[in-house]
Amino acid sequence: MMGLNTKQETGGSRLNQLLNKLERKISNYFDFKQNKTSLKTEILAGITTFLATMYIIIINPMILSSTGMSFSGVLTATVLVSAFSSIMMGIYAKNPIVLAPGMGINTFFAYSLVLGRNESWEVALGVVFLSGIIFLILSVFNIRIAIIRSIPKNVNYSGLKSRASCFAENSFRTDKTYTLSTGLISRSPRGT
Repeated sequence: MMGLNTKQETGGSRLNQLLNKLERKISNYFDFKQNKTSLKTEILAGITTFLATMYIIIINPMILSSTGMSFSGVLTATVLVSAFSSIMMGIYAKNPIVLAPGMGINTFFAYSLVLGRNESWEVALGVVFLSGIIFLILSVFNIRIAIIRSIPKNVNYSGLKSRASCFAENSFRTDKTYTLSTGLISRSPRGT
Protein backbone atom coordinates (compact mmCIF):
# COMPACT_ATOMS: atom_id res chain seq x y z
CA MET A 1 0.00 0.00 0.00
CA MET A 2 2.85 2.33 0.81
CA GLY A 3 4.39 1.76 -2.66
CA LEU A 4 1.11 2.69 -4.37
CA ASN A 5 0.91 6.03 -2.57
CA THR A 6 4.53 6.77 -3.46
CA LYS A 7 3.81 6.06 -7.13
CA GLN A 8 0.73 8.27 -7.04
CA GLU A 9 2.67 11.06 -5.35
CA THR A 10 5.47 10.70 -7.89
CA GLY A 11 2.95 10.83 -10.75
CA GLY A 12 1.27 13.86 -9.15
CA SER A 13 4.57 15.67 -8.71
CA ARG A 14 5.51 14.91 -12.33
CA LEU A 15 2.21 16.34 -13.47
CA ASN A 16 2.80 19.44 -11.35
CA GLN A 17 6.30 19.77 -12.80
CA LEU A 18 4.92 19.49 -16.35
CA LEU A 19 2.18 22.05 -15.62
CA ASN A 20 4.70 24.46 -14.06
CA LYS A 21 7.00 24.04 -17.06
CA LEU A 22 4.09 24.67 -19.45
CA GLU A 23 3.05 27.75 -17.49
CA ARG A 24 6.62 29.11 -17.61
CA LYS A 25 6.78 28.56 -21.39
CA ILE A 26 3.44 30.29 -21.91
CA SER A 27 4.50 33.11 -19.58
CA ASN A 28 7.77 33.61 -21.47
CA TYR A 29 6.11 33.42 -24.90
CA PHE A 30 3.50 36.05 -24.06
CA ASP A 31 5.83 38.20 -21.89
CA PHE A 32 3.59 38.05 -18.82
CA LYS A 33 6.21 39.60 -16.51
CA GLN A 34 6.87 42.51 -18.87
CA ASN A 35 3.12 43.05 -19.27
CA LYS A 36 2.55 42.69 -15.50
CA THR A 37 0.01 39.88 -15.81
CA SER A 38 -0.29 36.16 -15.16
CA LEU A 39 -1.78 33.06 -16.76
CA LYS A 40 -4.69 33.12 -14.29
CA THR A 41 -5.43 36.79 -15.08
CA GLU A 42 -5.32 36.15 -18.83
CA ILE A 43 -7.60 33.10 -18.57
CA LEU A 44 -10.13 35.08 -16.51
CA ALA A 45 -9.89 37.99 -18.95
CA GLY A 46 -10.47 35.63 -21.87
CA ILE A 47 -13.55 34.09 -20.24
CA THR A 48 -14.90 37.55 -19.36
CA THR A 49 -14.34 38.83 -22.89
CA PHE A 50 -16.04 35.79 -24.39
CA LEU A 51 -19.05 36.22 -22.12
CA ALA A 52 -19.25 39.92 -23.02
CA THR A 53 -19.18 39.25 -26.77
CA MET A 54 -21.01 35.94 -27.09
CA TYR A 55 -24.26 37.72 -27.98
CA ILE A 56 -22.76 38.06 -31.47
CA ILE A 57 -23.07 34.29 -31.92
CA ILE A 58 -26.87 34.63 -31.96
CA ILE A 59 -27.47 38.24 -33.07
CA ASN A 60 -25.29 38.01 -36.21
CA PRO A 61 -27.22 35.05 -37.69
CA MET A 62 -30.53 36.66 -36.68
CA ILE A 63 -29.68 39.82 -38.60
CA LEU A 64 -28.22 38.08 -41.64
CA SER A 65 -30.92 35.39 -41.89
CA SER A 66 -33.47 38.17 -42.45
CA THR A 67 -31.85 38.52 -45.90
CA GLY A 68 -32.50 34.90 -46.85
CA MET A 69 -29.15 33.51 -45.73
CA SER A 70 -29.20 30.24 -43.80
CA PHE A 71 -29.32 30.84 -40.02
CA SER A 72 -27.30 27.70 -39.26
CA GLY A 73 -24.77 28.51 -41.99
CA VAL A 74 -24.23 32.03 -40.70
CA LEU A 75 -24.04 30.74 -37.12
CA THR A 76 -21.37 28.21 -38.07
CA ALA A 77 -19.40 30.79 -40.06
CA THR A 78 -19.62 33.30 -37.20
CA VAL A 79 -18.27 30.82 -34.65
CA LEU A 80 -15.51 29.43 -36.87
CA VAL A 81 -14.26 32.77 -38.20
CA SER A 82 -14.39 34.43 -34.77
CA ALA A 83 -12.57 31.54 -33.07
CA PHE A 84 -9.91 31.21 -35.76
CA SER A 85 -9.18 34.93 -36.07
CA SER A 86 -9.15 35.49 -32.28
CA ILE A 87 -6.78 32.56 -31.74
CA MET A 88 -4.48 33.78 -34.50
CA MET A 89 -4.55 37.31 -33.05
CA GLY A 90 -3.54 35.89 -29.67
CA ILE A 91 -0.87 33.46 -30.84
CA TYR A 92 0.82 35.34 -33.68
CA ALA A 93 0.24 38.99 -32.78
CA LYS A 94 0.37 38.30 -29.03
CA ASN A 95 -2.54 40.68 -28.71
CA PRO A 96 -5.48 39.51 -26.57
CA ILE A 97 -8.25 40.95 -28.71
CA VAL A 98 -11.46 39.17 -29.71
CA LEU A 99 -12.21 39.42 -33.41
CA ALA A 100 -15.83 38.92 -34.41
CA PRO A 101 -18.22 40.20 -37.07
CA GLY A 102 -19.05 43.87 -36.72
CA MET A 103 -22.71 44.37 -35.91
CA GLY A 104 -22.77 47.77 -37.64
CA ILE A 105 -21.68 46.42 -41.02
CA ASN A 106 -24.05 43.45 -40.66
CA THR A 107 -26.98 45.74 -39.93
CA PHE A 108 -26.03 47.92 -42.90
CA PHE A 109 -25.69 44.80 -45.05
CA ALA A 110 -29.07 43.35 -44.08
CA TYR A 111 -31.32 46.37 -43.64
CA SER A 112 -29.82 48.92 -46.04
CA LEU A 113 -28.34 46.93 -48.91
CA VAL A 114 -30.49 43.82 -49.07
CA LEU A 115 -33.85 44.80 -47.62
CA GLY A 116 -33.64 48.56 -48.22
CA ARG A 117 -32.35 48.51 -51.80
CA ASN A 118 -33.74 45.10 -52.76
CA GLU A 119 -30.31 43.74 -53.69
CA SER A 120 -29.64 40.03 -53.46
CA TRP A 121 -27.55 39.02 -50.46
CA GLU A 122 -24.91 37.66 -52.87
CA VAL A 123 -24.42 41.10 -54.48
CA ALA A 124 -24.39 42.79 -51.07
CA LEU A 125 -21.79 40.27 -49.89
CA GLY A 126 -19.62 41.31 -52.83
CA VAL A 127 -19.92 44.95 -51.73
CA VAL A 128 -18.84 43.98 -48.21
CA PHE A 129 -15.89 42.02 -49.64
CA LEU A 130 -14.76 45.06 -51.66
CA SER A 131 -15.10 47.30 -48.61
CA GLY A 132 -12.91 44.82 -46.72
CA ILE A 133 -10.20 45.10 -49.38
CA ILE A 134 -10.38 48.90 -49.23
CA PHE A 135 -10.16 48.77 -45.41
CA LEU A 136 -7.12 46.46 -45.65
CA ILE A 137 -5.37 48.90 -48.00
CA LEU A 138 -6.20 51.83 -45.70
CA SER A 139 -4.81 49.86 -42.74
CA VAL A 140 -1.61 48.74 -44.44
CA PHE A 141 -0.71 52.31 -45.42
CA ASN A 142 -1.81 53.76 -42.01
CA ILE A 143 -4.40 55.97 -43.71
CA ARG A 144 -7.05 54.50 -41.40
CA ILE A 145 -5.31 55.92 -38.32
CA ALA A 146 -5.13 59.39 -39.87
CA ILE A 147 -8.85 59.23 -40.68
CA ILE A 148 -9.75 58.10 -37.15
CA ARG A 149 -7.64 60.86 -35.56
CA SER A 150 -9.30 63.49 -37.76
CA ILE A 151 -12.80 62.64 -36.46
CA PRO A 152 -13.80 64.67 -33.36
CA LYS A 153 -14.56 62.62 -30.23
CA ASN A 154 -18.15 63.90 -30.08
CA VAL A 155 -18.82 62.50 -33.55
CA ASN A 156 -17.37 59.14 -32.50
CA TYR A 157 -19.60 59.07 -29.42
CA SER A 158 -22.69 59.97 -31.42
CA GLY A 159 -21.89 57.13 -33.82
CA LEU A 160 -21.83 54.69 -30.92
CA LYS A 161 -25.15 55.98 -29.63
CA SER A 162 -26.81 55.78 -33.03
CA ARG A 163 -25.67 52.18 -33.52
CA ALA A 164 -26.97 51.25 -30.07
CA SER A 165 -30.31 52.87 -30.91
CA CYS A 166 -30.44 50.96 -34.20
CA PHE A 167 -29.82 47.64 -32.43
CA ALA A 168 -32.47 48.45 -29.84
CA GLU A 169 -35.00 49.36 -32.53
CA ASN A 170 -34.33 46.12 -34.41
CA SER A 171 -34.70 44.14 -31.19
CA PHE A 172 -38.03 45.79 -30.40
CA ARG A 173 -39.30 45.12 -33.90
CA THR A 174 -38.39 41.45 -33.57
CA ASP A 175 -39.78 41.11 -30.03
CA LYS A 176 -43.30 42.47 -30.78
CA THR A 177 -43.71 43.13 -27.03
CA TYR A 178 -42.87 46.81 -27.50
CA THR A 179 -43.84 49.25 -30.22
CA LEU A 180 -42.09 52.29 -31.63
CA SER A 181 -44.25 55.27 -32.35
CA THR A 182 -43.14 58.86 -32.86
CA GLY A 183 -39.71 57.95 -31.52
CA LEU A 184 -41.05 56.63 -28.21
CA ILE A 185 -40.91 53.05 -27.01
CA SER A 186 -44.07 51.80 -25.34
CA ARG A 187 -45.18 48.41 -24.07
CA SER A 188 -47.74 46.72 -26.31
CA PRO A 189 -50.64 44.77 -24.93
CA ARG A 190 -49.99 41.01 -25.16
CA GLY A 191 -51.24 39.38 -28.31
CA THR A 192 -50.89 42.38 -30.63
